[in-house]
Amino acid sequence: MAKRLWLPLIALFIANHLHGEIRLKNHGDGIKLGGLQAEAVAVKPVPAPDTAWQFSPGPRKRITFSNIPDWGKDGFSAEVWCMPTAPECGYALLMRGSFGFPKFFSHENYDNYLVSATTGNNLAGRVYCGSLLNEYHYFCLTGDKEKVSNYLDGKLMRTDPGMGVPAYQAENTLYVGESIGWAKNNFVGKIALIRIYKTAMDTQKINEHYALLKNNQPLPKYEELIFEKDLRETGDFWSFRKDSTLNFKGLQLPAQQSLEIAFAMQFTAPKKAELLQIAEFLSMRLDNEGYLHGNFAGADFKSETVLEKERLYKLKLAWNGSYVQIFCDGQALGYAKEVALKSLPQAVNLQIGKGFEGLIGLFSISENKTLPAKLGQWITEKLNNDSIDKFSHPPIRHIVGKPEKDKPLVGFDDLQDWTVSYQVGAVKPIFTRSKEEPLWGEYVLRSEFLQEQHLPAVDSKVILAPPKPLPIHDDFDAINIWRFATNYSNANRPQLHYTIQYRDSQGQLHDSPFMGGMLEVGWGIHHRPVPPVKAPAEFVSITFSGFNEPRRVAYFDSLRFYTRSQAPIHDAEIPSWQELGVPLSKDTILPTVTVPYEKTGIEQSGADKWRVYAEKPGVSLSFDIEPKTGTLDDITAHFNGKTFKPMAGGGAHWAPDRIYPVDLETLLEPGNEAVKATFLKGESQENKLCLHWQYETPLAKKLIITWTFQFKGGSLIIDVEADSEAVGEFRLGAIEGIAGKVVEVPYLNLGSWIRKTYPPGIFAGDGVYISAFLDWYNSDASGLFGESSARPGGRFELDQTTSDHRWVPDPSATDPANVIRSYSVINGGSYYWPSTEGKRNPLKERIFLTIADRFDDTLPNIPNPTHQYLRDTAEDVWATRMWYVNKLPVMDYFDRELSMWKLCKAYGMERLNVRLHGNINRQYTPRRCGSPTTFIEDFVDPQIGGNEKCAEFFREMQKLGYRIGHYTDHMLLCQLSYEAWDEDFLNLDSNSNWLYSSGMDKQTKICRLLQLQRKYNGYLRRDFAPNCAYLDQITCPPCWRYTDYDARVPDVAKFSAPYRVFVASLRQEEKDFGPVLSEGITQMFFAGICDSYAQPQRRDIHVLPNFNLRKLHMLSNDCGYHLSLVNWKGNGIPPEVASYRLLAYQFAYGNTAHLGGGYHGQPYDKALPPYMIRSYFLIQPLQKFYALQPINEILYHVNGDLAPIEKAIAAGT
Repeated sequence: MAKRLWLPLIALFIANHLHGEIRLKNHGDGIKLGGLQAEAVAVKPVPAPDTAWQFSPGPRKRITFSNIPDWGKDGFSAEVWCMPTAPECGYALLMRGSFGFPKFFSHENYDNYLVSATTGNNLAGRVYCGSLLNEYHYFCLTGDKEKVSNYLDGKLMRTDPGMGVPAYQAENTLYVGESIGWAKNNFVGKIALIRIYKTAMDTQKINEHYALLKNNQPLPKYEELIFEKDLRETGDFWSFRKDSTLNFKGLQLPAQQSLEIAFAMQFTAPKKAELLQIAEFLSMRLDNEGYLHGNFAGADFKSETVLEKERLYKLKLAWNGSYVQIFCDGQALGYAKEVALKSLPQAVNLQIGKGFEGLIGLFSISENKTLPAKLGQWITEKLNNDSIDKFSHPPIRHIVGKPEKDKPLVGFDDLQDWTVSYQVGAVKPIFTRSKEEPLWGEYVLRSEFLQEQHLPAVDSKVILAPPKPLPIHDDFDAINIWRFATNYSNANRPQLHYTIQYRDSQGQLHDSPFMGGMLEVGWGIHHRPVPPVKAPAEFVSITFSGFNEPRRVAYFDSLRFYTRSQAPIHDAEIPSWQELGVPLSKDTILPTVTVPYEKTGIEQSGADKWRVYAEKPGVSLSFDIEPKTGTLDDITAHFNGKTFKPMAGGGAHWAPDRIYPVDLETLLEPGNEAVKATFLKGESQENKLCLHWQYETPLAKKLIITWTFQFKGGSLIIDVEADSEAVGEFRLGAIEGIAGKVVEVPYLNLGSWIRKTYPPGIFAGDGVYISAFLDWYNSDASGLFGESSARPGGRFELDQTTSDHRWVPDPSATDPANVIRSYSVINGGSYYWPSTEGKRNPLKERIFLTIADRFDDTLPNIPNPTHQYLRDTAEDVWATRMWYVNKLPVMDYFDRELSMWKLCKAYGMERLNVRLHGNINRQYTPRRCGSPTTFIEDFVDPQIGGNEKCAEFFREMQKLGYRIGHYTDHMLLCQLSYEAWDEDFLNLDSNSNWLYSSGMDKQTKICRLLQLQRKYNGYLRRDFAPNCAYLDQITCPPCWRYTDYDARVPDVAKFSAPYRVFVASLRQEEKDFGPVLSEGITQMFFAGICDSYAQPQRRDIHVLPNFNLRKLHMLSNDCGYHLSLVNWKGNGIPPEVASYRLLAYQFAYGNTAHLGGGYHGQPYDKALPPYMIRSYFLIQPLQKFYALQPINEILYHVNGDLAPIEKAIAAGT
């Protein structure tokens, strides 16, 4: 009898202590935790709160899911438990190309959508039923090989015959509560559960599920269940008021060496309250502001943000015997903390809810299940050759069937007994061999890093090592490894990087530099030069660090140690300015003076003192040159009674060493005591003054610099030339001693590169205007940089994906254009970086310093010849076209494209130059893989028709009378351009690293660009016969972005080399294809050589067309305006608005038209949008009346009058 009585009690104890867990439950005789009765004060059982997704009308956060598992071809089911609250509110669940349901057609009908996997037809239809609004209903859609069935609240409502399993596409997204334009409205109401199965559920199971859902009970789990989101709370809850408590005395904890307490909480208003208290060692509470606090054995935690009232939060405290951590809705309140407590008492007193007002439920106490037992320990695990692959993409088409050119040391085909070492709790690494992203061998290395919340991940390390060090039999000075980076969010760019460890012949362990990051998506090579290593050596390991993302997947292949080529460059091709016939004037950029000076000269005005003077009616200008410092401070200007320093603080900034990257803080400024300057002599002859200086610097003991001064036009020209290296930068200083504004000029822009830069400005004072420029045709610098007091509010940020400094505007900053200052910076200078041998070029610069009484007299000239199609493009409209599809193949791709252009022709568009984009070489579906767009013979993606179909499109476009051309960029050399790829065809930085171009593409070696261009342009002429071209990048980044520092090349470390090669490249493109368009932003350097997008330095700069109309307008037919007004995708400006802005800017600056509305996306097939029509017809007929027409006068609206720019600047309009 006694045994029979105890058996139920034992069963109850086991149920309440399952896996060391006790739960707070409602019983008929009260509230119990495990088997212990609570002392309850004013605590009332209540239903669980509704925590479903809530969808209201209007904009809301999108809820989507990717990587839905494949349900196969045998059967399918999907369930939705939802409450619609508005009629005609669209889809609750939708997966494009597969299924969608229920789509609420009215308050009492709904539609279903299921695309058959075999026929591609929709087999599901409309269900007619009673009112569905404002109550939860259960919808189930099933399909098998014979039919589609639809159930509502357990009742079969409709059956349709046919293959009812929906089509599956791995890349498709599952949308919850959103119709993606397939219905008039998006879903409005609540969705509490969605499930997808790989089987067709039967009626019995559907009815069982409906009964469980009605009673808010959990649904069973099945092997066939492949996806689930159940937002319901199905446990016990209680309401608490201010005087409520639950007390348990003598509570037996499930374990003494670990603990986990979990519960849900929702408060009505923020106020101080105890959520729970156990003895003296554990408490969780809220404060009056709504912050959550926790304490365990002296370790304190606090939420970073205030908790919201009337929202359900799930809280958890976990202790593994060493570390403790608290979580709120799965997010840790700080990292785990180590505590001294080693054991819990056997029995404790527990109090829940003192002073708390709201709901508490789902309360449980168990042994720790959350914190790893070995948290904080460094462990090593062995790998094997198991796979966790979920897919396998096809190999990249350009290397299929081709052998790897260079034999690697490691191919990652066999990971058996490799090891991974890491600290438990920071990052969980997973390494497997994989076929998901194939490259050269049968397998690649797949790495996955899962950030854990327990310990800091950013400073953590993961070490991957072979079973034993692998011998390296040859000498090496470089390491290469192939790497595939997956997509990432710009809001949290990956910081993951890695180094490679190797041991030299002396047994010394070395670390490579960081091999690279994960910002360039797809396959590419990470390359790092290292100090020379003699064989025998050993590869030891790879160390990963910089974990900042919740999850990061990357792939690796072909680790190689080798010696870089030192072969001489015999086929270098860098034309001289003379061979190019550029510039047209030996005076190069000398500004044109409106009224010439009548009297100029140089006179000695004292011992070692000279004056350069110029006079004309109403203007007196002179410069006193007194060689005291060997810097630009030696120049004093006098203009119409004003005396000032035009370049104060300017001159040579001396390099203390040959280290690269150059730390600007280490450069020695002019006049530094570590540099001794000695004036040797001065001589004046033939209207020139030559001053000879000797400098003793850290890099040169006897450096001679000759400063030559002359006055021409309206400018003081200063030639500065050194006989050896020592200068790190040459800077133009600032205007000091005269008050005025600094005006930024649209289109007068030097561009930006690693050395941060701002567009230069023009000084505008009381009747005086000043500019200072270095002559970009006569410089031996590595590059130029601009500086300006007129720079807009904001900051420069180094964009790691482009290695460019990009300006990030500060929207709250005031416009500096009208600030009057007495110290004004109007330009920067030049920089000299070392070659791969550590040598800099000797200083050689020409300065144009212009002081005038007219603004336009300070603007530099552009002495370039014009291209042969200039008169034609004056009446043409350029059109940019890119179309990235969501699914491949699309074999009617070019047919659909042609239909849109035929539509344009039918509307009357006669003069179009259409340039395609890189989308025809590689689509980004299903992902970006690093495929090339340049230097490939198999040019067009076969999945959109290949070369043959594209060639047919080109012929048909030309029959319409249109010009049609490809996207090319000869500065992009991709590692997957199999025939073209050669490490000796790459630009190098000062440390012999390959220079970045775009994505994983590297910069083509500037002295070998032209030979590659001619070869691959030949294939394009043969296959497509283009009659126009788009040559990307050349007129966008500054040409010094492409300076080659390889000591083997001619004109090493001089930006003049890429400048000249680019001029030749543009002419070659024109010769091969016809009129050329380029990207713009630094187009002033190439005005006349080609046309460009008429991009100023930024979209929202003030309208000031003087430089563009006076200096560029007669040389080029630049089209459109800033690309953010041409490409409206993502710029936040509606197309109708953007189209008018584009027209206004084009007219203001004298630019020709760019077609708006067809830049990207699917081609129009029925009608063109009004803004696209407007972008052509409201400007093209007028172009011939203003393009290439000389400008007589430019007037501004100033206080109701039309006035010249000088009055506009003074008025600040």
